[in-house]
Amino acid sequence: LAAGSALAAGASQAAKSTRTPFDFSADIVVVGLGAAGAATAITAADNKAQVIVLERQPMATLRSNTRLSGGYIHCPDKRGSKKALLSYFTALFSGAYDSLPSVGEEEAVSKKMAQHWTDITPHLVDWLKSLDPDLKMLKTGGGAQYVNFPGAKECSYAVYRSSYQDVINNKTTTYNLPKSKATEGEALHQALIHGIQVRKDRITVMDKTRAVELITDENKRVVGIAAKNGGKTIRIAAKKGVALCCGGYEYS
Repeated sequence: LAAGSALAAGASQAAKSTRTPFDFSADIVVVGLGAAGAATAITAADNKAQVIVLERQPMATLRSNTRLSGGYIHCPDKRGSKKALLSYFTALFSGAYDSLPSVGEEEAVSKKMAQHWTDITPHLVDWLKSLDPDLKMLKTGGGAQYVNFPGAKECSYAVYRSSYQDVINNKTTTYNLPKSKATEGEALHQALIHGIQVRKDRITVMDKTRAVELITDENKRVVGIAAKNGGKTIRIAAKKGVALCCGGYEYS
């Protein structure tokens, strides 16, 4: 989140001028309409923010990584041991665990990440179903992937697959099919889009709009973003921040 703070070293160069008028304004501007962008927009809207989402692809043919994924959701049992889950996530996000190969790459922030995941992930299925009650989350047989990590056996780890059907046919795609037939990433995508649509009073999606540059003020604080739409450059003010959710999970 580039929100009212100095840009980190190595970040994309920002358009520093704030003298040119803005074309649009929102509390939060979200870049990218995959799962991260959709969840960010929905959460911001639920906290009474006005949100603009920028998506470079046309909505009619949007192919985010989320939409083309298997639609897997990691959601440990809420009744499981939080202590064990925290131990597991701490090992998962640390640079290394004992003599095992390194899994995580964020050792400096692994404790905070582990605590956040412990607090949030057990509620993911409930949150997704709150967006669309028609969504079925099918529990798989998989538990914690790294069975030798501390807490792996005690944390009640669980993985679900997104679907609007009772059975998933892994041999066929349901891309762009009606919601009732959607499975995997298509089902996850449609549930998130439904969540956005029912919040249309607070969330505006601008598709075919590519983010170009962050806009900063004289103190190098991010105050907006410049984007391209139909060959025209537009400037959008962000009163509370710009959330960059455009990397795709292979770059996260």
